[in-house]
Amino acid sequence: MSVVNELADILRQRSVSSVFQPIVDLDSNTIVAYEALTRGPAGVLHRPDALFDAARSAGRLAELDELCRITAVATAIKAQVFAPLTLFVNVEPEILDTTRLDEMVQLARDSPRALQLVLELTERALATRPAQLLATVSRLRTAGWRIALDDVGADDMSLAFMPLLQPDIVKLDLSLVQKRPDAAVAEIMNAVNAYAESTGALLLAEGIESDKHLMMARALGAQLGQGWKFGRPSQSTSQALPVGAIVFPSAPPPAAIRSPFNCLPTGTQLRVSAKPLLIEISKSLERQAMRFGGAGMVVSTFQQAKHFTAFTSKRYRSLVDRGGFVAAIGEGLSREPIPGLRGADLANDDPVRTEWDIVVLAPHFSAALLARDLGDKGPDQARRFEFALTYDRATVIAAAQSLLSRVLPADWVEPGFTPAIEVAAETKSADGTGTAAAPPASPASTQLVQPDGAVAFLDPLTGLLNRSRFQTLLESALLQAQMTDGGLAIVHFEIDKFSTINTEYGHLAADVVLQTIAQRLTKRFRRTDLIARLGDDEFVVLLAGLDLDNAAAEAQQVADGCVDGLQQPITTQRGLISTTINIGVSCYPADGNNFDALTQAADQRKHSDSN
Repeated sequence: MSVVNELADILRQRSVSSVFQPIVDLDSNTIVAYEALTRGPAGVLHRPDALFDAARSAGRLAELDELCRITAVATAIKAQVFAPLTLFVNVEPEILDTTRLDEMVQLARDSPRALQLVLELTERALATRPAQLLATVSRLRTAGWRIALDDVGADDMSLAFMPLLQPDIVKLDLSLVQKRPDAAVAEIMNAVNAYAESTGALLLAEGIESDKHLMMARALGAQLGQGWKFGRPSQSTSQALPVGAIVFPSAPPPAAIRSPFNCLPTGTQLRVSAKPLLIEISKSLERQAMRFGGAGMVVSTFQQAKHFTAFTSKRYRSLVDRGGFVAAIGEGLSREPIPGLRGADLANDDPVRTEWDIVVLAPHFSAALLARDLGDKGPDQARRFEFALTYDRATVIAAAQSLLSRVLPADWVEPGFTPAIEVAAETKSADGTGTAAAPPASPASTQLVQPDGAVAFLDPLTGLLNRSRFQTLLESALLQAQMTDGGLAIVHFEIDKFSTINTEYGHLAADVVLQTIAQRLTKRFRRTDLIARLGDDEFVVLLAGLDLDNAAAEAQQVADGCVDGLQQPITTQRGLISTTINIGVSCYPADGNNFDALTQAADQRKHSDSN
């Protein structure tokens, strides 16, 4: 069997599993958390790296990532990983701009006995898609998640992004614990300890396998540890040590919607200068940034692309070559003005359009020139700006967050993206997925393109959820029902003798029938009911949040109430077409606790009722 086919079988059968590795408080020698790690079935895709590489190549990374996350939480609940314990789960950075976060938010809100969740992210996530990551973190913090920055020390850039992400836990890469100390280790130790001291964040050392490693972890400042010394990944929780609790720092407040200039504290003394002085200040800050190599960040604004001149381009080539993350923002700038430079366009009404900003951020350095155009109409070099030059770290971080919320990934293709801070305040995703069904529309308007090019989650003919997406959401809803002692049901619809319609009227008329049934279902069900096209002539609706004892009766009443409306004749170019709709209902827990059991039970009742 090919790897592609094996992956398809794994996703269809949902045959991934989760194992747990303990995380220990090094002072009290108690187990305070577990990290959930994914395993595939026995075979070439058993290891998580092989499994995720296959999904990435096949364009199914988002699907696998969501399945693994839901499986991790479900397995943790069965294993009783409850407070005071905490559960660490991972997310692949590539899918942050397309993954459906509603399930993650709801898992935290509805989890039993305060299941405590930590989401692990890597610097790759912020480096590749900063706006999406900042939006994700803000929303998940509101829902109660905590944030860990993983693999710190494996790449210098993680040190630059650390204050922007504001993680509650910093996970030190195992190489820091296991390798011989050198100048690079000392630099990383200085940076993470400075961050921890200023924020209260906890340091967690990975890869502790021996007493020597433990000694090194403590010397690096780690309060938490993880590694084979404390336990290998296992399907069950460990009984070797007593249980304790992580004392998290206070969660940072949500970022406000501000431009960089408006991040200046009230009462900041402003100066006024023409353009030449600001040019020289900017060059000086750029030279400062080069000192920090890969651990430094530079984000600048240029008002309009015409101000990113050939001379500026030459300077920024040097910054890209010698620095870490470098971005340039301005109206008309492309996503990559020069190789390696992250670019971002500005709308005419964006307040940053009137600003001149340059932010430099490194582990032990922060500076920003924040200026606003006074609107002079004379020669360009004579234009005046009011400005402040600040070294206040909190102000510089806020300005950097503001600018990065405008930097989209180079492969971003979905229109209508809302800046990160505004996304954080939303309760629904723009396309209505999560707990609401996407409305029928033309394929061109409903297809969401993943970064890897895969069409995401929607049936191209009807605009409804497709079978794969419905299965994932059903499994998530089942998990919610188990956690809240609630009920749910599915209603299965089938167009009777659809093949005859296709034969007699043609496939174009048959498509109109399918689209019309989809539209009628959407109008008759609530936005909180999930509607999907399950097969060629089959549709299914998920009714969640039902009373456990009355789920079957309530679902049947809903099904009976929509029969007549669905069976009204349909107008096509070939004339009126009459249809008969067969309906079957199944419910949790009476008919099963998984997708296959519930759909099979509903299908059997549908056929028995039609005979």
